[in-house]
Amino acid sequence: ALVAHLAAMKKISDSQALAFLAKQKAAQAAAVQPKTPMGVVPTVALHTGVFKKNTKAETHAAQVLAKRQPVTIKEVEEVLCLMEHWPSQDRPNVSPEHCLTTTVPGMCFGLSVPRMQNPRVSAATTEYPNVAKLVVKLARDHLPGFLFSSCQVNYNYTSKRHVDGNNLGPSYIIGLGDYQGGELAIEGKKPQGCRRKWLSFCGTDPHWTCPVTNTGTRITLIYFANNKYNTTPPEVVKELKRIGFTAARSDGKDSSKEFEQLRLLRGGGGDRKLVIVSGATPSSLNGEYKNTGEPHNSRACFRLNQHWVLKAGDGSWVLGKGNDPFEAEERVVARVADPLAAHPADARGGGTIKTMQV
Repeated sequence: ALVAHLAAMKKISDSQALAFLAKQKAAQAAAVQPKTPMGVVPTVALHTGVFKKNTKAETHAAQVLAKRQPVTIKEVEEVLCLMEHWPSQDRPNVSPEHCLTTTVPGMCFGLSVPRMQNPRVSAATTEYPNVAKLVVKLARDHLPGFLFSSCQVNYNYTSKRHVDGNNLGPSYIIGLGDYQGGELAIEGKKPQGCRRKWLSFCGTDPHWTCPVTNTGTRITLIYFANNKYNTTPPEVVKELKRIGFTAARSDGKDSSKEFEQLRLLRGGGGDRKLVIVSGATPSSLNGEYKNTGEPHNSRACFRLNQHWVLKAGDGSWVLGKGNDPFEAEERVVARVADPLAAHPADARGGGTIKTMQV
């Protein structure tokens, strides 16, 4: 519409307008991405809204699964590198700023919750069942006890700064391929590499991808729990569990105490305030959250705006200010009441919890 208006106002010539529209239409039809910060254009065909067969990847995935052995990172990398036709997704929250479209190459396995629609099993899970099962088995073999309903697979693009607002609890990322650079950057923290190694992070913290410094392939797998994993239709839950996903239920209850606490602190469930109590000191902390190696993955600390709610040695909770729990321990400002322990029945009720803004 803008191009047509400019042409009508004689700001640009008709031939310029037609040339621009033709170029834009061709780019959208082929889902072509311009050069990303990594300097690479995807080298395989992309198909917007259409899933093409990936026979080689599916066949190799079936062979790996048939071994009935723990899946290795190398095996999953080999399978995904056999993908000849990568599907694409419309993800305006992560697509690089300079791209002509918001379409990026990738797919989501497991639970999918399209805007204004009910939770469902994603199309990619149905189209590539063996690859989906292999990707799920990798996490189950390497991350025992981790709760996840979905796995986002990204191919050869660097995401811009964003938050994954629909995630609940920690996420795990692992990078595959022969790329260099491409570290995960989290606001307020030093970028960390994830190539062929697991990295836990909080998806609701602002994060992005650092530039890739060579022309190698970069595939990332991000495992997470969608915050609607517990209100999923029974038939969808059955299918997700059959595939191997560990966070799937339809009764509205959470599968862990951590999920319950995070939902309360975020503002879901219950109808009461998070009470701030005076008298907290750093010495009241027992530091148990340090033993996990990944502070935000512990049940003993939770993010609340720019503060951290930390579990103290006497079982109560305190509020500290800082970029991470370790810094917050040294800057405790108040003691808080544990809303879930104080009113366990209300935690599963309706309404909205009103958290104090600090």
